[in-house]
Parts: sequence; C-alpha cells; structure tokens
Amino acid sequence: GRTRVEAAGNGRIDLLKPGYRAYYQKEIDAIRARHGDFILVNTNFGIINTSWDSIEEVTRIHVDAGFVRPDDPASMQAWRDQIEFEELNKAAIIEAVQELARRRPGQKIVVRPHPAEDLNRWKEAFPGMPNVEIVREGPHVPWTLACRMLLHTSCTTGFEAKVAGKTAFSLVPKPSWISDSFISNQVN
Repeated sequence: GRTRVEAAGNGRIDLLKPGYRAYYQKEIDAIRARHGDFILVNTNFGIINTSWDSIEEVTRIHVDAGFVRPDDPASMQAWRDQIEFEELNKAAIIEAVQELARRRPGQKIVVRPHPAEDLNRWKEAFPGMPNVEIVREGPHVPWTLACRMLLHTSCTTGFEAKVAGKTAFSLVPKPSWISDSFISNQVN
C-alpha cells in the first residue's frame, strides 16, 4: 500500500542498551536518593495474588478469553500447573527474601509486585524486617537500572536486566515446562 513500514526495533528493549539508558537517569537518581543501594525483587503472581479478588475470578477471566478450556483436560491441567508454578515461586521468593534480609540486615531489599497483584497482601509477608520495603510506583525500567541486582521468579524483567547489563537471578524452585518457556530463565 501507501503506508511506509520500517523495522525499528523494540523500544522497551532498545532503551535498556547503553546509548539510551540516560533517558531514565533522572528517575534512577531519584530512586537511588530515596532507597540507596538496594536489591530489587520483582514478583509476577497475577493468578494466586490477583488484584481481581480470587483465583476463581482469574480462572473465569481466562475461560472467557479462551485461554482456559474447561472441557479440555489438557487445558485444565496446564492451568493447574500454572497455579502450582506461582504457588511454589511465591513461597520460594518469600523464603529467599526473608533469608537475605536476615543474613544482610544492612542491605535494603525492595519487593516490587507486578501490577496485576494485590499489593496489600505483600505488606504482611515480611514482619519485623525493616530492610524490606514493598514498593510499586512508576515504570519498572528505572527500578531495574537503579538496583544493585535483580531477583525474580521467571519474570520478563530478568531478560530486560540482562540487556541492561545488570546482575539478575531467576529463582526456579521446581523446573518445569513453564519455567523452561521463559527466556529470562535461560539468560539469568
């Protein structure tokens, strides 16, 4: 047709490359001024810690969208696998953060839940740990660029951290077809 189409890359990834990171410098400086040297923990539990009130409601949404088919045993098993995957990952990340906070009481740890998660449920996960803070504000990229290192459980931000040259670790408590499908688990 008459419309010119040109391959231009992926803005979300390209902005993490060295030549473009300065775009976020003002936000990075503000985050570091507020939190100092910190470890960032990104979570991604939109099914089991959903902002839509319950797993049943998330299941209904997935059924309505055609992602889960109740009449297909394989589809239902894949859905149950996904729920188990999140449950194991959440338990592992809570245990890892608690242990890290205990071993390194002077190290600030920022837990940044995914936007699809209920933020309030995280506030009770780390009682008596003043070096752990739950934060969800602004876009995630400046937080990744500002942190000392990133810890996640199969989150796309792990791949982005790799592109940005940041140290990132993916906690995979039980390898499965799900964990194997995330590129972040291949590069972190």
